[in-house]
Amino acid sequence: MSGLSEPEWLPIFAAVYEGLAEIEAAAGAPAPALPDPLTGADVEAVTAVAATLRARRQTGRISDLSLTFAPGARSMPAVGAIVNDLTIEQTMVARIFGHEVPVARQRFIPPPMIVESHLLQPDGSHAVKLLPLAGSAVELVIEVIPLSEADPSTEDKS
Repeated sequence: MSGLSEPEWLPIFAAVYEGLAEIEAAAGAPAPALPDPLTGADVEAVTAVAATLRARRQTGRISDLSLTFAPGARSMPAVGAIVNDLTIEQTMVARIFGHEVPVARQRFIPPPMIVESHLLQPDGSHAVKLLPLAGSAVELVIEVIPLSEADPSTEDKS
């Protein structure tokens, strides 16, 4: 068996299949089928999402935050008000082989924000734009919770 070497493509395919296993476990559903040919962008997408899921966190930057409050919401912040008790949750959707795959819940607590605008929409909802109180943009740490472990009561209702 001497003289046999590992094919160059083997580590790449191993990384992709490990990443797909991580994505399937998080999503609780099968990943899309491997395309032929597999591109470098495909490999990068799978491995980047898998790394984020394994780390269970990612960093980000926020320069503004736009929120929509449903019609009839009880409490609306006024323009100029400071908002410092928000927790934002959203679904993390990965683009894998041209398909959108919901994989995790992202949760973060923004820094104190000031209400820049508050507009009543024709459907009765309220569009509110917030800016960081501390400057033009701030760093965030975003918690990543695989959907297979997330509390179903926190899922998007839209």
